[in-house]
Amino acid sequence: VLAQEKEELVHLVAHDLRNPLATIGFSAGLLSGDRERLPESERREMLAQVKETVAHMIGMINEMLAENRAADARRRREKKRGAIAVNHELRSIIAANRPTAAEKEIDLLLSSALSDTERIAGDRSAFLTIMDNLLSNGIKFSFPGTRVQVQCRPVAGQIEITVTDEGQGLTPEDKAGLFRKGARLSARPTGQEDSSGIGLFSARRLTEKMGGTIGAHSDGPGCGARFWVRLVPDTRHRVEEETPSPQKK
Repeated sequence: VLAQEKEELVHLVAHDLRNPLATIGFSAGLLSGDRERLPESERREMLAQVKETVAHMIGMINEMLAENRAADARRRREKKRGAIAVNHELRSIIAANRPTAAEKEIDLLLSSALSDTERIAGDRSAFLTIMDNLLSNGIKFSFPGTRVQVQCRPVAGQIEITVTDEGQGLTPEDKAGLFRKGARLSARPTGQEDSSGIGLFSARRLTEKMGGTIGAHSDGPGCGARFWVRLVPDTRHRVEEETPSPQKK
């Protein structure tokens, strides 16, 4: 069983590294081109984003190695639970996916009803992977010239994050097997991208490990799709931030 879990983990991490690597490759192509065509400010911003993407990938690899060193992966993940700054991390994920979206002239939008002090309880690396999978999936199945919108709001004591696209939508059959390993959608990527069916399975797996739920809605083919994740807020961290320190007399 342990060997099977390790093999599955390696497969999932390999998939989750593919999109960040593609982003780095695209950015490298722009940076290595004609310097006069790319303003210096954009070059600096792109380099900073590449560094952050690399740091995220290193974190994923380190997590995989840690999982392979011991059988009690779940207990170690629980010990690593912290507080995730929702708005900050969503802005980072959107920035990392902008170059890929720009190739298809897709607008990425963020709308949040949360303050910047709001936190989610859980593993930051897992959260980044979940949102990267959902956002890159939205871009992959959207038509050029459309938009993908990320929204965040409190719902029934949880924090809900949705990724809504204007793409090909989902059939009833798609929705029935959407988050299963290796599931294939009736829709196909609009830019000849690869689609293995692993991304949504990985997102479900990590969401459940964080104590959350994941789902999707679509009015049917041609009507776009909305994917949502609901996670537990870190109220302890927020209370600590909002409680003023005692004044010294």
